[in-house]
Amino acid sequence: MKLLFLYINTIRYLKISQIFWRIFYRYYIPTLPKNYSDFKKSNISIKFPLLNNPPSISWSGRAKFLNESHCISDRNIWNDRDIADLWLYNLHYFDDLVLESAISHKEDYKNLVIRWISENPPLDGIGWDPYPTSIRVVNIIKWLWHTNIDQDYIENNLALQCSYLFKKVEWHLGGNHVLTNAKALIFAGIFFDGPEAEKWRIRGISIWNSQVEQQVLSDGAHFELSPMYQSILIKDFLDLIYLIECSEFKLEDSWKTTVLLMLDWLSAMTHSDGEIAYFNDSAKGIALPLNRLMDYASAIGLKVNSVRSNQKEWISPVSGYFRIMRGDALLIGDCAKLGPDYLPGHGHADTLSFEFSVSGRRVFVNTGTSRYGLDSRRLFERSTFAHNTLTINGHSSSETWAGFRVARRAKPSWLHRSVGQFGSVIEGGHNGYLRLGNNNFHKRRWSLRDRALEITDNVTGGKCDAVSRLYLAPGIKPVISKRKNSVLFSNKDHLFELHVSIGTRISISESYYCEEFGLLVNNWCIEMELKDGKCKKLITW
Repeated sequence: MKLLFLYINTIRYLKISQIFWRIFYRYYIPTLPKNYSDFKKSNISIKFPLLNNPPSISWSGRAKFLNESHCISDRNIWNDRDIADLWLYNLHYFDDLVLESAISHKEDYKNLVIRWISENPPLDGIGWDPYPTSIRVVNIIKWLWHTNIDQDYIENNLALQCSYLFKKVEWHLGGNHVLTNAKALIFAGIFFDGPEAEKWRIRGISIWNSQVEQQVLSDGAHFELSPMYQSILIKDFLDLIYLIECSEFKLEDSWKTTVLLMLDWLSAMTHSDGEIAYFNDSAKGIALPLNRLMDYASAIGLKVNSVRSNQKEWISPVSGYFRIMRGDALLIGDCAKLGPDYLPGHGHADTLSFEFSVSGRRVFVNTGTSRYGLDSRRLFERSTFAHNTLTINGHSSSETWAGFRVARRAKPSWLHRSVGQFGSVIEGGHNGYLRLGNNNFHKRRWSLRDRALEITDNVTGGKCDAVSRLYLAPGIKPVISKRKNSVLFSNKDHLFELHVSIGTRISISESYYCEEFGLLVNNWCIEMELKDGKCKKLITW
């Protein structure tokens, strides 16, 4: 019965079109052209900037993605069910093709691409899912433009992949997947010549324009509200701007202003160490960091000096996030929805959570994301228990479940800024716990001033067991002070003291921090049991 209610409360948020496309694609098998030699390369050749990252695939027969290594010599590796889907997706992306090493070892990479073609027949296996197909198509096109390899076998198969993608846009998933599909169609429509390629290009641009209008909020946030996916989509946008400007086609007037707005939002969600804050599905090492995106934007002629890369104070009720800097202290907070109601798959139950850093070093961190899938670790990392906010009666603020699903979810009520005695005060609240039947509503207030951060929690409604958590960055170990209601901890730069309201019970537990996908680092969590639904936390240093 519980599972039934989870399904009901998940499905009711979906669009009818999502349900239609999910059913349709379950039975639909696209017909593909029989003569791929009809697809000819256009005369356009564009050299995209190459990355100097170390390759993920070694010529010893192993590949390392997401901090996990496997032998890839066996032809069955492409669909090995003992390996996580996300790792296999990365294997099928062929991201190494856009590295500098792919040019100096072009024959080796050519053989690898040919091997993929021979071992992944059309429409067979996870590698033909539209998302990895889209990323692989773009990477192969960039690589072919750089190497000028004359290989009809590769180009014919590439045309086959594009023909398939044209008929299998991921409307059932939506969000960033559809934008990734559109990007690949635009690339394919410029790489190839002829009426079919023109259809790809026109449809890709049409999808991109309509989806950007729907998915990019007025403050520049991508509506799935993940700083990591924001970074990925900014890179996609910059690629497309460069692609269109280097070809004979007309660039849409709004593209440059939109991507600058997206960079602006990302800059607000980036710590002083240059890496993103971990809200919703986020980890470093997947997307380019802000400084490299800014360099790319500048290199293709965008005026990045208009981006507020060091914003002292920023608050946006549109996406629901805020940023405050005082001296060398930085607070980034969340009073946002999980994402669009019909697409919360990358959302976490992190409403009213925050991250905090001082002197460029992180102090309080959200746990982050180490994996996708259906296991208990994924369930924990999406839960409220893994974030710097509070749980009530052992429940998360939103019902995240089954890897990418959300049933009943918290709705933020406001994001308000006022000026207090010592500076800005940010207040927010959400109704995520009303479903528990005790009329509990969580309110939180942040106040950052010189060498002090004050956080006040207030749970209204009936009596409940509320626990507030603060996760410390790796390397910071807390010690409960001999003085009551106080915890001491330090990093390389500062000694911190956490004071809590009298009567609040404090405990310390070991946990972990997901610095990257597949990389867990030990850290500590401070747990505080609220008395009468109220707790004031004052952190000084």
